[in-house]
Amino acid sequence: MSQPLRMSGVSIDLKLTGGRVAVVRDVDLSVGAGEIVCLVGESGSGKTITALAAVRLLPRVAGMRSRSVVIDGTETRDITDKAFGALLGDRVSIVFQNPMSSLNPVLTIGEQLCEAYLTHKRGSRAEAEVRAIDLLERVGVSAAADRMRQFPHQLSGGLRQRVMIALAFMCEPALVIGDEPTTALDVTMQAQTLRLLKDLARDTGIGLLLITHDLGVVSRMADRVVVMYAGRVVEEGTCEEIFAHPIHPYTRGLVDCAPAHASNGGFLSIPGEVPALTATPVGCDFRSRCPSAHADCHREPPIREEGARRWRCVMDRKTAQAAPTPASAALEAEG
Repeated sequence: MSQPLRMSGVSIDLKLTGGRVAVVRDVDLSVGAGEIVCLVGESGSGKTITALAAVRLLPRVAGMRSRSVVIDGTETRDITDKAFGALLGDRVSIVFQNPMSSLNPVLTIGEQLCEAYLTHKRGSRAEAEVRAIDLLERVGVSAAADRMRQFPHQLSGGLRQRVMIALAFMCEPALVIGDEPTTALDVTMQAQTLRLLKDLARDTGIGLLLITHDLGVVSRMADRVVVMYAGRVVEEGTCEEIFAHPIHPYTRGLVDCAPAHASNGGFLSIPGEVPALTATPVGCDFRSRCPSAHADCHREPPIREEGARRWRCVMDRKTAQAAPTPASAALEAEG
């Protein structure tokens, strides 16, 4: 299977007043053609900044190191910004989190959709308009030809997000990155938008990297799940494996705390807090919140592999899965 995205050994530092702090450490990440990969974890785990690193949209205070970043067969680590600009919007595109601020307010919908096609495909204006209208219709925008003449402020939030999805697919990219693309939408519109993304990914064979902290979204969308904690990948596997047989204590805690696991009207939570960026512990980052932590957790945890499963822990699969989850251990201690 070809890989629209392959990142290896990605580390990101932020330059702050007190010095540089590591926010992402030695991350490997890939997305196959036609594959939907969900990147999950608590807020601040490094999901979004990892994806932004792939497309060179990091903030000025950020610095990145990597062994390799390949987009649709092109090693991008050492190419110029101009050469990379030819890829961005053409071979890789992004659906941002907030549709209310992601479109240019002074250009019509048609102008914004056609601009990407004219820039990268160098076709005629008529070809671009046909492509734009077709995509608007495919994402469920009624009276698409009339919408082309409207400005963003004339559309609802749900319609703007549909336009953003159409824009992302305008140049038939190899990879689409969705950064929490349904956060600003109501529940009904969230479900419709996710279905659109999934159908378009399946129909066109593109790779979709979806960033989310919502396990309900993950269960409906993902072929493969990559779990991040404190700037590192701690587990990776198929969606079925992650939900049915999570291994890493953090992943088990996330699954345990999903609303589907709520009982008696209450919700479980993982005790403790994510370590501060300026005080990343030596050894396992999760050990202060893990009920199974012991002396070996003060050393660097190994990356274990079994087939397509990967996890970062001193415990083997059998031992980890037999241990109590963080939430269940906390409930037992309270009882």
